Amino acid sequence: MRRPTLRGPRAAHAAGPSRGSRQNAWTGLFLAFVILVVALDLATDRRWWISVLLLVVPGLAAGVCSVSRTALIGGSTVVALVLLYGISPRYGGSPGDWLTICSAAAVAAVGTVISRYRLRREADLMRARVTLRALQRTVLQTLPLRTADVEVHGFYVPAEAEALVGGDIYGAVESPYGTRLLIGDVQGKGLDAIYAGAAVLSAFRESGYHLESLGAVADRLEEAVRRHNRRVVETGQPERFVTALLVEFTPDGPLSLVSRGHPSPLLVSGGRVAVADCPDPGPPLGLADLVSGPPAPWRLEPAPGDLLLLCTDGVLEARNGTGVFYPLPARVAGLPRSDPSALVRGLRADLERHAEGHLGDDAAALVVRRGGI
Repeated sequence: MRRPTLRGPRAAHAAGPSRGSRQNAWTGLFLAFVILVVALDLATDRRWWISVLLLVVPGLAAGVCSVSRTALIGGSTVVALVLLYGISPRYGGSPGDWLTICSAAAVAAVGTVISRYRLRREADLMRARVTLRALQRTVLQTLPLRTADVEVHGFYVPAEAEALVGGDIYGAVESPYGTRLLIGDVQGKGLDAIYAGAAVLSAFRESGYHLESLGAVADRLEEAVRRHNRRVVETGQPERFVTALLVEFTPDGPLSLVSRGHPSPLLVSGGRVAVADCPDPGPPLGLADLVSGPPAPWRLEPAPGDLLLLCTDGVLEARNGTGVFYPLPARVAGLPRSDPSALVRGLRADLERHAEGHLGDDAAALVVRRGGI
C-alpha cells in the first residue's frame, strides 16, 4: 500500500511598502499641500483660496491616514487658518474669518472620527478575509499539486471579485488504488453553495481513499448530498444538487471516469484537442432518484504526454460582450500545450479576455498530466 504524499507549493509573497512608510508619505503630502496653499494665498493675495482648499484636507486625510495623523493634519489646517485669518495683520480677523476657522476645526474633528470608524471597518474586513482564506485552504487544495501518479495545475476564479471561495469544488486523493480527482459545481452561489460543496469534498476525501471502486465513491458522494439536503430543508433552506466528474489515475493503464451530470473533459493530445464524451452520464449528485440505476464507470486511454483538462460550467458558459459562449476546444487548440502550467496560464488569461473581466459564474479548470513525484 502506498503512503499518501499529496503535496503543493508554498506561495511566495513579495514584501510591499510598510504601513508606517505609507503613512509618512501621506502625511508629508498633505502637510506639503497645506504649506503650498498658504504660500499661494500670500503670493497672490487671493484669500478665499485658503478657505476653500484647506477645508477639504482633513476629509481627504481621513480616507487614508491613521487617527493620530488625521488629527495632526486637521490641526495643521486650523493653525494655518488662525495664523492667516485670526492674528495676521494682513486680514485682521473679521467675524467671517473666525467662522471659517471654526468650520475648519469642525471638519478636522469630524475627519478624525471618520478615520477611527474607517480603521475599525478595515480591521473587521481584514479579519473576515483572514477567515475566508482559512476556509479556502480548508475547502480547496493549493494548486499546483503532485502525487505519485499525476501533476495537477489549475485555477479557480470566483464570479464575485471579493470572494475567495464559491460553488465550484475540486480535490485530489492519493489512495491505495491510484490518485483520484474530483471536480464539481454546486447549484447556486453564496454560503449555502459553499456548505454543500464542503459536504461533498469531505465525503470525497474519506471515501476516495478507502473505497476500492470509483463507482462506490460516487455513491458515497450521492449519500453526502442527500444528508446535506435533509439538514438544510429542516432549516428552511432549498435543496442543492452538485454536478461532479471523478477521474482515477493509476501508474499505467486506462483512466477510469464517472460523470454525474458534469461537462465532459478535454483530451489534449499533441496538436489535437478532443472532447472525451461520457457514454453513460448519470444525474447530478442529489438527483439519483430520477434514474433507475447508477452510471457505469468508463475508460479513457491517453497517450504518454497527453493532458486532460477538466472544467466547470463557468468556463464553458462565459460570455463576451455580444453574448457568445467561450469556445473552449477551439481556444485550447490555439494555446501553448507543451506544459500544463503554461496551458493553465494561457487559458485563464484568454478566458478573462473573452468575458471582458466579468464572469457570470464561478470558473474552475484543472489540467492534469500523468506522471507525478
